[in-house]
Amino acid sequence: ADVVKQQYLATHQQLQKLREHCSTTHRNWHVVLGHRSTWAVYREASEVIRNEWGSRGRYWRDISKGVPARLQGSTLSVSEIEKRLSVFGKWDVVAWHDRQELVECLPGELEFAVEYQQTIFLLSTAASLEAFLANPETYTQAASPPIHVSRHVSKSQAELVGIRNMELLGYCPVTFQQSYCRYEGLVAGQAECVMEYADKLYAMASSEQMLLFKLKPSQYTNLALPQRLPPPIVQALDVTRLPMLGYMEQSVSSIVSKALATTGLKRPKYPRCSAQQSALIHLAMYLKAHNPKTSPYSRSVWVKKLQRFEATTQLASYLAINMPEKAEDQHPVDLAHKLNALLQAN
Repeated sequence: ADVVKQQYLATHQQLQKLREHCSTTHRNWHVVLGHRSTWAVYREASEVIRNEWGSRGRYWRDISKGVPARLQGSTLSVSEIEKRLSVFGKWDVVAWHDRQELVECLPGELEFAVEYQQTIFLLSTAASLEAFLANPETYTQAASPPIHVSRHVSKSQAELVGIRNMELLGYCPVTFQQSYCRYEGLVAGQAECVMEYADKLYAMASSEQMLLFKLKPSQYTNLALPQRLPPPIVQALDVTRLPMLGYMEQSVSSIVSKALATTGLKRPKYPRCSAQQSALIHLAMYLKAHNPKTSPYSRSVWVKKLQRFEATTQLASYLAINMPEKAEDQHPVDLAHKLNALLQAN
């Protein structure tokens, strides 16, 4: 059993190395699930082999004829592909020649890549592949792409430089150019969407503008700002970093001032409570009834409690005015109700 286990582990390790080598170097590793019937596995494996040999035969047939050969299905290694790349490198030559767009292709993605005259061209779409196959001489003789290409700058690096210190004072060049360089197109760029081109930094308004800038960076670089600019954006104040008095002034001074003013005007006196206790209770209820952080339902509950508290504080003065020595038929109609309310409050 130990011998079998050791052989299994050794075979498994070798299989892992073989899988990694075939997958990364030659891209010819295919998985055929073996939990099905023998005939199903046989049919699928046969189909994979036929497709591989068909693609490989088509590649060598086109190479022998001197016409562009598709690399999909070939077993050229990644190092061989990188060694034989054209002067365009990872850029789509058709997109650059036809639309002056810099479309990036990854060397490992060979779905639309072709080889022509021992030179490999990476293409990004099926339309580019079809155009190249129809007229390869046009694209092999195309001018080289520009020396400067754009790249994304991380947010931390952009914040070190500062948005206002970038080109166009940090305004998005794409939205500005799309608005025909008018004032309405001046949109502040974001630190997450900064691109570097020709050793200069440009801030975009969003990821969509960043992709447009990456396609045609030279189209958005030679722009001049108008004389009238939007007012500078004032950064929000972090009140938690202020001293205690400043923090209280910026956070709760407004609502506390209103609560103190209201309590001073009402001057509540609750039965069997001192003036200080009555004022503190009224102040606390007012703050709960007008707290913007709580839900509307919670505020409505405390508003009703505050109204009942204020009505109870006015009972003593009301009864003092309306209970002189008079005949019983001369008392106010609600005198008995308010007298009972005062007794219940006590």
